[in-house]
Amino acid sequence: MLGLVKTLLPLGAALNIWHGLEGFLEEKFNDVIDDFNKSQTEHVVQVQKIGNYQEVVEEGMKTDSPPNLLQVYEVATLDMMERPDLYTPVYQIIPHETDSYVPIVRGFYSKNDEMFSLPWNASTGIMYYNKTLFDEKGLEPPKTWADMRDVLAKLDRPFTTAWPAAYHLEHLSGLHNIPFATNGNGMDGSGELVFNSTFHVDHLENIVQMQKEGLFTYTGRFADGERAFGSGEVAILLQGANRLGLIKRLADFEIGVAPLPYYDSVVETPYNVSIGGASFWVTKNEDGVAELLTYLGSSEVQAKWHQVTGYLPISSAAAKSATTKAGKVAVEQVLHRPSSTFTRGIRLPNYMQIRENIMHHLEMIFSYKETPQEGLDLAVCEGNKLLDRP
Repeated sequence: MLGLVKTLLPLGAALNIWHGLEGFLEEKFNDVIDDFNKSQTEHVVQVQKIGNYQEVVEEGMKTDSPPNLLQVYEVATLDMMERPDLYTPVYQIIPHETDSYVPIVRGFYSKNDEMFSLPWNASTGIMYYNKTLFDEKGLEPPKTWADMRDVLAKLDRPFTTAWPAAYHLEHLSGLHNIPFATNGNGMDGSGELVFNSTFHVDHLENIVQMQKEGLFTYTGRFADGERAFGSGEVAILLQGANRLGLIKRLADFEIGVAPLPYYDSVVETPYNVSIGGASFWVTKNEDGVAELLTYLGSSEVQAKWHQVTGYLPISSAAAKSATTKAGKVAVEQVLHRPSSTFTRGIRLPNYMQIRENIMHHLEMIFSYKETPQEGLDLAVCEGNKLLDRP
């Protein structure tokens, strides 16, 4: 359902933004837009929450009355790129502004080195842990998956994740520079899914075994694990760095943050974690859109957005100002070494549907209805058929 943000607006031409942010993040985004409206008198920006990320994209791609800016999450990036009838590329509107972005962020939303959309709420996964509980037990946050097992056994509490496809496959692949799909995960051209490798199967066998031992619990496809963490039911949560403000509202204990765990038997030090989040696509270019894009992409706005939300600062200047605990961990994970072939992100056609299918098979694995090998083989086979769908 559409929800219109009501605020005192200056006189001027109206611009519209559709988004899928919620709760604390929606509040902070409204503050950003209020500041823009108060900073000038030529244009009015009105903000509408359409639903979740997927619902925003689906509505935006089918409507006959598009907004000026449409928030599209990273999963649907290639689907948008392949629909030039729906948008005007950002590089055609603010050509001299697009060079200021962090290379890994700019690269994900670019083709032939030309940026198609404005990165906004870029994020990546981190580890949240119950620091109060860890301190009581004299424990440090785990660095590796072997450490995870040891620590959770001592705490006698499990861990969980949000977005299981991200944490058990996508981020996992990037951390170890192992292909999720061929052709650089689709960044270098048409790719095929290959996340049923021995490495991926071994990881999920480890997770299934941890579940049997009470060290892992599945809490759903999206962000339900935040409540399990906030209630103390789980000791560790793998989730986006931008969720810290929301999670704090659910917990009555001190929250610690740390990098995602990795397998030190595979890599001596982890590679970069790929980015997630969303960007703004210009689905109706009118007078004032260039000014709005320039404002949203400015270092000052980006630095403040990062500081209040934990989202990655996407301009090179703003990246130097990372101040939040979660933000520092996230920036370090994304930028601590040069990008490699399989750490730039995943850009595949029909990936919204493919990811839904992946999550279905992960649920089958976690409910012991498919083995990790069976589930991943099916997800890859069925996903590759969806890649070929026109």
